[in-house]
Amino acid sequence: MSAKPNFFPRLIDNDEGEITVTVNGVEIRGWSYADRDEQYLKIRMAREFCEGWHTGFGAGLDRAQELFLNALGAGPEIIISGKDAPSLTVVSSDDTH
Repeated sequence: MSAKPNFFPRLIDNDEGEITVTVNGVEIRGWSYADRDEQYLKIRMAREFCEGWHTGFGAGLDRAQELFLNALGAGPEIIISGKDAPSLTVVSSDDTH
């Protein structure tokens, strides 16, 4: 059985100077950082990008796209890794109702 496509962004901080956002396994945006202060700034920028993705994606849905996404059961996934990763609160789309 093949995996269902997921059209929501996945944010990953590898704690080695790179932050990436992927959609369905394809990198769509990336940031690099050299120190902790820059890491914190870039993770905030990446979060803003993901929030904008959700807003833009939701604003452009017509009824057919809505039905398609509901059938997929797709949802967001954000991963923050590394012992020094900034403390963030992740809100799932299920928690926004």
